[in-house]
Amino acid sequence: MADIIQFPWRYEILFRGSQVESRLAEFYEAQKFGNVETLSACCYANLVVGRYLVDNYMDLYSDIVNQTGILINNPKEHAFLKNFAYYDLIKEYTPDTWESKRFFDLADDKDAPFVVRGSFHSKKKYWNKIMFAETKDRALDVGIELSRHDDIGDRILYRKYIPLNVFGQGFNGIHYANEWRFFFLRRTLVSYGYYWDSAPRGIQDQAGMTQDGIKFAAMIARIISNFCNFFTVDIAETMEGYWTVIDVDDAQEQSLCCIEPAVFYRNLNIELSKYQPSVEPQQFSPAAQRYHLREIPR
Repeated sequence: MADIIQFPWRYEILFRGSQVESRLAEFYEAQKFGNVETLSACCYANLVVGRYLVDNYMDLYSDIVNQTGILINNPKEHAFLKNFAYYDLIKEYTPDTWESKRFFDLADDKDAPFVVRGSFHSKKKYWNKIMFAETKDRALDVGIELSRHDDIGDRILYRKYIPLNVFGQGFNGIHYANEWRFFFLRRTLVSYGYYWDSAPRGIQDQAGMTQDGIKFAAMIARIISNFCNFFTVDIAETMEGYWTVIDVDDAQEQSLCCIEPAVFYRNLNIELSKYQPSVEPQQFSPAAQRYHLREIPR
């Protein structure tokens, strides 16, 4: 087994430049707690934590490795999250899901209604147009329509619809459910908040998280953390009162929802200051190793 390099780890936030103007409050809070860059070419820390990354992940990762560092999730870990590879690990805690062929062969209207999504993303904001389907035939039609969108991933997934605790509806039939987003750094909870930041204040005020919900999210995180480092877990309360997993994703791409940026970046800074990645020597060039192992001014 390869030796593990022990660097004096320093981190930077790589904030997608095109998102700065629309997320100024978050950008300014991130700057309070550490170095923030908007171009990968300017990143010289050995640990880079992305925010709102959308570039080709492998290319971005290679660029950063060729400079001085690594992204907090390597390409394999990123793919685990983006390709829905975690499903079999948590399928007893999330709605039944079929890929296209299995859905066509095995699913029936007795399993209806359905929710249709891509392996990367869903289209929640178009709930009654290209997400929710009352019947199998309608779900197949939605799948065809959804496949025309190039940002949802390379596979269509069909999920059994589970009635959630919904407080109201918005444009295109959006369901403002009691849904929450949790950010984890490995098994450590960084912060959490209500998912629907677009919901009216009156609806947001009805939302509530319980200790059972927090424990449930932490239990899912213990499973997911064996396969990646920085991720989100979205959970929702069902009409029957139990919690279910809606989505798991790379935290570097996910919005804060209703989490206060100051709270998020303060907590993230605390946890990253203690963070020690397990990195094999070949992940860094000799020049990068010399760069990071140089004497650090005190």
